[in-house]
Amino acid sequence: RVRIEGIEVKDPSFGMDAIWIPAQNEAEAESNGYVVVNPESVLATHLSQLLHKYAGQLIGQDD
Repeated sequence: RVRIEGIEVKDPSFGMDAIWIPAQNEAEAESNGYVVVNPESVLATHLSQLLHKYAGQLIGQDD
């Protein structure tokens, strides 16, 4: 696999290695076998995971 330049991170929802890349490098990353996810989907996934994890604290029986 060709190395793509970007900011290396660990996805907190799934514990997977990930790389933040500029939008203009999306096609190059996909053509080299990378799965590209747009920032909005990443944010939605993380918010969903947080809501699921803390639902009991956010909404109680008194609410």
